[in-house]
Amino acid sequence: MDLDAIGVHCALASCNERDFLPTQCDCLRSFCRFHISPDSHNCTASRKPVVTPQSLTAGRARCTLSGCNNPLLTSWTGGVGDERTPAAGCLACGLSFCVHHRHQESHTCSGLINRVSQVNREPTQSLSPLLSKARPSYTPMAVRQSSSNRTKSAQLQKANAMKMRLKSIRGDPKDNGSLIPVEQRVHVSVCYEVDGSSQPRREGIFWFQKSIVVGRALDLLANRFDIPLSKASSLTLHRTDDLLELPDHLPLSDHVADASSLTLRRSSNA
Repeated sequence: MDLDAIGVHCALASCNERDFLPTQCDCLRSFCRFHISPDSHNCTASRKPVVTPQSLTAGRARCTLSGCNNPLLTSWTGGVGDERTPAAGCLACGLSFCVHHRHQESHTCSGLINRVSQVNREPTQSLSPLLSKARPSYTPMAVRQSSSNRTKSAQLQKANAMKMRLKSIRGDPKDNGSLIPVEQRVHVSVCYEVDGSSQPRREGIFWFQKSIVVGRALDLLANRFDIPLSKASSLTLHRTDDLLELPDHLPLSDHVADASSLTLRRSSNA
């Protein structure tokens, strides 16, 4: 095989090396791999600038959002190396943004009302459904805190109820715990104190059937706290949170929620 028939000599006179895979420049001359660069052979032909990622963004305008330095979202106007033009801006405010802030909620769009009003020529009151979809909903901090406090209170109440169910004993010795479901019981923490007395308080956690009346519960609690019958008649039962005295003739569950705290009181003059 004649090697002279393969490849061509580099067109640069100072090189003239035979290259078996030559590259043709825009000036229509062939060069070796070392001199194909226009600067290497002083090319006089007009060449399009080399497109690099840096050159694509160097001259582009920046995002309108304050504090963002990203280039605008753009679109091609031609082939590789041709200029880019800013893409269509926000339809509401008419401003142009980068790819990260192109959506209305991303740049807190302020032109939605005026923009839509000009297009439809309608009163701004008719835009309420549109605005409710375009703008994110906002819940005041006070409302969120109130909702959070109610949730925590409900969780605490549920936890206290579970603890009481585990620690409680039957208030009525005649009640059979295996025959009375939990949902038919009311669990209470009872504190016994005597007004004007230096005696230490006594406490206990009990469960009663929801149908039991307050008067019967008083008699059973007097027995549980070893209160003599002569003094039991002066006993009153109160809700601890508001010191409300419970009426003797009504069911206990009508006035007391599960896992409540009660106070058993006796007058010091009795």
